[in-house]
Amino acid sequence: MRLLLAIIFSVTLLCAEASPRHEATNTVAELLRQLGADSCTTRDRAEEQLRTFGPDVISILKTYKDSRDPEIRMRVGRLLQGVVPSIRQFLELKGKCTGFADEGSSHWPCVLEVKTFDATSGVFTGTIEWTSLDAKHAIEGKLEANKLVFSETKIIRRGNALLNCVYTLNSTPANPDNPGRLTGTWKNPQDGRGGNVELHLNSSPTAE
Repeated sequence: MRLLLAIIFSVTLLCAEASPRHEATNTVAELLRQLGADSCTTRDRAEEQLRTFGPDVISILKTYKDSRDPEIRMRVGRLLQGVVPSIRQFLELKGKCTGFADEGSSHWPCVLEVKTFDATSGVFTGTIEWTSLDAKHAIEGKLEANKLVFSETKIIRRGNALLNCVYTLNSTPANPDNPGRLTGTWKNPQDGRGGNVELHLNSSPTAE
């Protein structure tokens, strides 16, 4: 009897914990449907409510970003633009963002995309495209306690960018007013060249 009561109590606790999450998911789904409502007031209200959920709804929003309804597509795109994920969320969601590296007066824009992420080890893989240098490289890296480190390991599209450079960014933003901006440095271990690097986690890349 004690064992049975213990099992019932455990199941009750699990249901109590799962219920709020389930209700929140249903609420978000309903609000997303309302983004395509006939009433502009309803659409505006739904968008404003979705904005209050912050990064917690990024994964659900992404499933609607290619909606056939142009109104939903436009509003979801706007919501995603305003949501700033943490670096871990960015990696878990296989994010894609813009950024740049510089050296003196030289400035090279880039697009970084995460392909895989191991939440246990913090190891990730992806690509980085240097849009002004017509180059695309594979990258491998790791999220550590207070920094994100990765290096370019393989040429996907040969251009004018250097290979094997190592990038080290702070995993928390330097400026609380701009939480999507990560800053750090890059260095070429072969010749010692280096400079600054930035990633903007809530940016919307246009380069492919």
